[in-house]
Amino acid sequence: MQNMRHIFKSCVTKILVMLCIMVSGSSGQYGGLVCFVPGSCVDSIVLDETEAASEDECLEFCQSFGSACQWFTFYGPELGFCTALASCDQRDESCSECVSGQRGCERQCFIQGFCEGNLINLLQVQDPEACLIECQRLEECNWFSFDITDNACVLSRDCLVFLEEDTNFISGEDECQSTGNSGKSGQASHSS
Repeated sequence: MQNMRHIFKSCVTKILVMLCIMVSGSSGQYGGLVCFVPGSCVDSIVLDETEAASEDECLEFCQSFGSACQWFTFYGPELGFCTALASCDQRDESCSECVSGQRGCERQCFIQGFCEGNLINLLQVQDPEACLIECQRLEECNWFSFDITDNACVLSRDCLVFLEEDTNFISGEDECQSTGNSGKSGQASHSS
């Protein structure tokens, strides 16, 4: 029972912090970069465009331009279209299928730290792998954070702030692949 109180207290604190972040209007940043956020860049200089099957493929297209490309916009799997951009002066979030980000972005998988975002669910699971699987089952889930001290799995729509200093958590995006370490709670690995 005391363990459940600890989980509840910890989660209430984190939820209050998330609400403060949402009210203050913080963007979807990780390490100072804006990565894989909803919307398309408008009023920007287009370097080139291409067909792309995914946002990761679009990011790679942007990165192929070196420092000339600072941003990318992927227009969703249905259109399969990608633009490499010199900047992103303004983002239009009316395109629900669009995803944009800076060229320095990488997928964040099984990294140490806590992702503060819009909470979808909180549940108990065996390990970080199981937490990822729970996130992948929910269409609206984009990030997971697993508390290695009490097996709490926090599922979020986004990651508004990433707290690397919170060493009790292993976090990642829903696009991550399983590392095959199921049952080995708390082991982290980087993959991109």
